[in-house]
Amino acid sequence: MVNRSTDLSIFKNFLKNPFGKTIYQKFLRIYLLTTLIGAFLLYLPISRKVSLDFFSAIFISLSAFSNTGLTTHVTSDTFNFFGQLVILCLIQFGGLGFLTVLIFLWSWIKSGGNINVEHRRFLHFERGSFKKVESLETVKGGITVLLIAELVGALILTVFFYFATPATQAPESLPSAKGDFGKALWYAIFHSISATNNAGFDILGQNSIMPYRHGANNILSAVLLVESVLGGIGYPIFYDLYLWRKNQKLRRNYQVSLFTKTCVSTYFFISLISVVLIVFFETILGLGYSNSTVLYSSDSELGSKFDRLWNVIYTSFSARSAGFSSIDISKVTEETKWLLSILMFVGTSPASTGGGIRNITIFLILARMFFTIRGRRYLTIYNKTVSENIIADAYVVFSAASILVMLSIFAITMSLQSRQYKIGDAFFEATSAFGTVGLTSGVTKSCNFLGKLTLMLLMFVGQLGISNAILSLTNQQPKFKNARYCAETLRII
Repeated sequence: MVNRSTDLSIFKNFLKNPFGKTIYQKFLRIYLLTTLIGAFLLYLPISRKVSLDFFSAIFISLSAFSNTGLTTHVTSDTFNFFGQLVILCLIQFGGLGFLTVLIFLWSWIKSGGNINVEHRRFLHFERGSFKKVESLETVKGGITVLLIAELVGALILTVFFYFATPATQAPESLPSAKGDFGKALWYAIFHSISATNNAGFDILGQNSIMPYRHGANNILSAVLLVESVLGGIGYPIFYDLYLWRKNQKLRRNYQVSLFTKTCVSTYFFISLISVVLIVFFETILGLGYSNSTVLYSSDSELGSKFDRLWNVIYTSFSARSAGFSSIDISKVTEETKWLLSILMFVGTSPASTGGGIRNITIFLILARMFFTIRGRRYLTIYNKTVSENIIADAYVVFSAASILVMLSIFAITMSLQSRQYKIGDAFFEATSAFGTVGLTSGVTKSCNFLGKLTLMLLMFVGQLGISNAILSLTNQQPKFKNARYCAETLRII
């Protein structure tokens, strides 16, 4: 009798809260449900040109919904228009935020712009501001900016694909859209949305955007770069800059938040440093690679020196989360490959379409180390003191992510069916999945079930974030206790 009542109680609780009690549980279950629905649609014969096993469909669905871009099959060769449309919807919902989009539409259709407390918590959790009360406004501003970016990008790329000729020795083997307005429009919409959401999926064949890396065709990578930067900056920053501009017009004083200042400066500082280092690695260190690297290879398919240099620079930005490949990763120096791995591990800004540990995390850790070396007790940025709790969170995120990636490297290495890959390739693939980037060294297709399952876990955690991913697996809300025991010191050196 007790067991029956217990079972009945569990069943009633499930009916009452089918997606879990906590906001983290609800998000996890909705996330998994959406991924499975996407996988089911991709598995249907109406979506495919060729056969596809269900596990691969799940992998591709999760990769699209997490805005990663790693795939076990060539998208354009495997899926027809309907299948590509399913992938595009997963990318859009995953990038803008599935719950964010639904609540955003609900607020306008049903509530006249107002949402309840529970909805605000969802928005704050997924894509919201650092202030919960501003989450709806933040999301509205972010979605507006990204949709405008997608629209403008699609218009430019429609013209581009209609007139552009793929620069390759066998153009007839590529799905070119030249002279075909319908195909050019579809290519433009797909790649514009994919770039803005930092997804990295393309429908240009097995070589990604490589056929369009010569001369005027570099317009494609330039447009994709701008869109991926906009997607990687983060929703709160758009809203903060909007308020700053609005108050300027009204001649009112408005202080841009510390979050915006730090994120923007860190984002572009990391981008600048990465460009300088990659150019150095490829130009100077590349001389010692027997003419096998991108800049010094005799392969005419790589284009002129300018084309090669531009595509190397573009790759440094693409590694932040975009994932479109304009060069063969196997043809860059080992130093460049390791640097790209670090960039993918760091990722983009918080509350953006990208993944990784986020640039603000690495900034806080390095800045705290610098201040400690200088004998400063507190971290001060732009005349503001950063909370020690936030710095502690940054260390936890970095440590947990590092452990996860290291364990994943072992799992991926053990799962490789081809021994031509080194541990550096496994590290590259693991950070690509964790940073939801999508650049590949070829490891993904060589992994067995264990390796692909590991990559799926990394994609999920990378997009959701370490802390949120852990909390989504628990039954309780995070608890904070004011009471504590007496402090004691420990020696660490």
